[in-house]
Formats: sequence, structure tokens, C-alpha cells
Amino acid sequence: MMAFICVGLFQPGEGTAVVSVRFLNYLNPRGVKYDGKCCHIKWDICMPCSPAFSLCLDQADRFVVAVIVEVVVVVVVVEVVVIVVALLVEVVVVLVVVVVVEVVVVVVIVVVVEVVVVVVVVEVVVVVVVPYTCENILGTVPA
Repeated sequence: MMAFICVGLFQPGEGTAVVSVRFLNYLNPRGVKYDGKCCHIKWDICMPCSPAFSLCLDQADRFVVAVIVEVVVVVVVVEVVVIVVALLVEVVVVLVVVVVVEVVVVVVIVVVVEVVVVVVVVEVVVVVVVPYTCENILGTVPA
């Protein structure tokens, strides 16, 4: 069983759910198989992968996933804090306006946080990890 971890593979529209799947990969990396097209997690979730990234990151997966886990923890904490604060405001002032504002604030902040996570992870993988791992493991830097 190969220890591929699919990272740096965000596509438009991906959000926290995909990050969470990668977090689960980190918890049990040996449960992941790469077949040239997808990373198959042991309960049969298939994630699209870029073969070039996966080949370069096969031996450097621990470092990359550590960065992603750190970002996932920040996202979860921010989402929980936003929801708790919004619920407290709702309890103190029971108004229709407050409920509407709460929904808007939670949605906007969560969307912004997810966009930031995508940018940070892709930036880390492209700027730091890919040149480093490809140069040191394969002896080349991908175009």
C-alpha cells in the first residue's frame, strides 16, 4: 500500500470538506492508495490528483500534511467561534434582523476563511514544497 497524500490539489469550489478529507489522510496515511488518477481512501472516497504533485510528494507527505493540519485546526476554531458568538447575540437580542445578520455574518466569514485556506495551502505547496521536494527527491523542478 502506497502512502500518497493528495495535497496542493485544490480545485475551484473546494472547501472545508476537502481539507477534512486530507486531514483524515494524515491520521491514517497508509490507508490511501494512488491509482494514477485518484487517491482512494479506504472507505472508497476518490479524490482527483495531479500525478506530478503526487509523485513529488510521496516521500515528503508528512511535512506537507503537517502544514495542512495546522490550517484545518485554524479553520475549525474560527468557524466554531463565529457560530458561538452569533448564537450568543441571538439569545441576548431575539429579533428577526439579528437572525438574518447572523446567517449573513456566518456565511461570509466561513467563505472568506475557506478562500484564505485554499490560497495559503496552494501557496505553500507551489512556492515551498514542490520546488524543494522535486529538486531533492527527483533532482528536477517541474515546469
